[in-house]
Order: sequence, then structure tokens, then C-alpha cells
Amino acid sequence: TSFDEHYNDAFAQVWQRGADCILSMGADMPALTVDDVVRGFEALHELDANDAGGIVLAPDQEMGVSIIGWTKSTAFDHNGVFYNPTGLTVLPAYIAKARDARIDAIYLPPVPDVDTMADLMHNVTLVEALGYCAVCGRGMAPMHTMAKLEDLGIDEVRIMPNALMDPREAIDALDA
Repeated sequence: TSFDEHYNDAFAQVWQRGADCILSMGADMPALTVDDVVRGFEALHELDANDAGGIVLAPDQEMGVSIIGWTKSTAFDHNGVFYNPTGLTVLPAYIAKARDARIDAIYLPPVPDVDTMADLMHNVTLVEALGYCAVCGRGMAPMHTMAKLEDLGIDEVRIMPNALMDPREAIDALDA
């Protein structure tokens, strides 16, 4: 009847299949990297050493989470998190639940998702940067995403030039 119930059921099915931890992430994150996923699982395995387990989470750009997970020994669920029934957005709702239950949490670097056209354009620039960094030997390029964006004709973002400049003379005059 709710997204919370749906998410709890998905986790329950994975636990029943024998998983010792779950790292759940959205499918709308073009700039998600292999390093993000590895870091998430490493954090979960670090928490697995605690009897009470713990949660890991990575925020998105709008007060939600793009990655959430916890170990099997963690007494935790998604109840009351989504669609801000108490006025909290998703990220602070998870933190409040963890705080109230005295459960350890590990914060992962933010991973933006795509909910709006502005989010998509931001992610296009991130994917371009990831591709270039991979050419420089730093990380892996999201090749399939890059190819799809190119096929769609949105592999580059340009905006109107900004003619509002702060001339050096005007700034230096303030120091005088």
C-alpha cells in the first residue's frame, strides 16, 4: 500500500535469499561509478563487524538518498521514510530512525539522481567529466551511458554566455 512497504518487501526477499547485506541504489543515476558501489559494500562489511550492524547512505541532490543499505543484523526498515509523513525528507528521516534506534551509520559521497531536466543536464556534465578522467587513467568511464546520451543528442550541455563579468579593475578599486 506504500513505497515503504514495497521497499521493506524487496529487502525481505533479498534476506530470504541469503544475503548478508543489501546496498540499494536508484536506476536514475548516470554518474554512479563502480567506485561508489565498491565503497558502499566496503562500508557495509565494516559495519558487519558490529553486533547491531548499521546503515550506509549516500545523499542525492535534493534531500533524499541515492544509495541506502544495511546489514542483515541491523534492526531497521523503511517505515515512515518516504513521502515525508512527518515533514522530514528521506535523508533526514533515515538519519532520525538510525539515531532513535542508536544504529551506526556511514555517510557515503553524494550521487545525484535524475528527477528533472536540470538534474539530467547536471548529470550529462558529470558523465562527460567521468569520461575524460577515465582517459587520464582515473576511474572508469560510463561507456554505455555516454553512448546513449550521444545517441539522444544530449552529450554536451551549453548555456547562454554570461556577459555579467566583474572586471578586475572594479574589484581592485574596492581594495584601494
